[in-house]
Amino acid sequence: MAESGPIVAFRGVRKTYDGRSLVVKDLNLDVIKGEFLTLLGPSGSGKTTSLMMLAGFETPTQGDILLAGQSIARTPPHKRNIGMVFQNYALFPHMTVAENVAFPLSVRGVPKAERETRVTRALDMIKLGNLGGRKPAQLSGGQQQRVALARALVFEPAIVLMDEPLGALDKQLREHMQIEIKHLHERLGVTVVYVTHDQDEALTISNRIAVFNDGVIQQLDTPTRLYEAPRNSFVASFIGENNAIPARIVALQDGIAQVCLPDGSSIAAQAVAALEPGAATSISIRPEKILLEGVAPGGPNTVEATTVETIYHGDHMRVRADTGYAALTIKMRFRAGRPVPQAGERLWLELPTADCRALDAAPAMANSGL
Repeated sequence: MAESGPIVAFRGVRKTYDGRSLVVKDLNLDVIKGEFLTLLGPSGSGKTTSLMMLAGFETPTQGDILLAGQSIARTPPHKRNIGMVFQNYALFPHMTVAENVAFPLSVRGVPKAERETRVTRALDMIKLGNLGGRKPAQLSGGQQQRVALARALVFEPAIVLMDEPLGALDKQLREHMQIEIKHLHERLGVTVVYVTHDQDEALTISNRIAVFNDGVIQQLDTPTRLYEAPRNSFVASFIGENNAIPARIVALQDGIAQVCLPDGSSIAAQAVAALEPGAATSISIRPEKILLEGVAPGGPNTVEATTVETIYHGDHMRVRADTGYAALTIKMRFRAGRPVPQAGERLWLELPTADCRALDAAPAMANSGL
């Protein structure tokens, strides 16, 4: 990653469209120069509105946005030195590929000779140097998205914003373009702020991810930390696969929570949420962390379950089990000759303390009488 220091700063930013409900609530966020920051969240979470305010297409209701230390909250989009890549490419159909890429340079008054040099360099960068004379309609979806990237980068902006840029592509091409964008960022060192609702995409390409929900950043962290150490139930359920087990805090000591499960058994977990004894909690554990083989009945941190079904996924088996109070998914590495649990079979599952996280309880759980 490039040198540290915020190139963009949101300070107390709020946004409402109707004067009553806030789409973005008190957003305070620094974007570090040279990083790839993804704004991730479900529809209506505030991620796209935040990007549009940075781009200049929306105005904050309250607060300020700084670019390189200068307020841009009232600066028009074309004066912000920001590149933009949209989901629908937004290429001019009557222009050639080269003319599309040259357009930002033309409106900035860059001399023709320099324009041609920079367009050639940009097209070579995205490996489309031989297609400069074609029209957008003569290109594939992936090629059009590359042209949109080149157009956003050709004038060497301070920052590039990408709004669901791969949403219109099929799965295989989308995954290919994720790696291309990642490598392009690594080569150029440009600052990127990227919006997506696709968790796998965010984990693949980002240096940091800001997880949005209900207009608030729930957690801002590296992909590894978000997956391995979610801070609340929303992040745990939204990032990757997660098992959530309802429980109640019995005791807390040295960062470990002893919890009571609905069947009266108890396990230990990492105490993450600021909870007191007696409070409802949700125990979070990833499917690949649950141990299935060689687990002794009634051992420490074990739960009893019944196999619902087993699904073959090539490199692993996915076992769905039911404890009677929680549906669990377990990932088993596939190995020829390895016994596969059958539907209806009773299982003992070990939930290692190091991999269990006692998080905030969902509203329904808090009122369940557990």
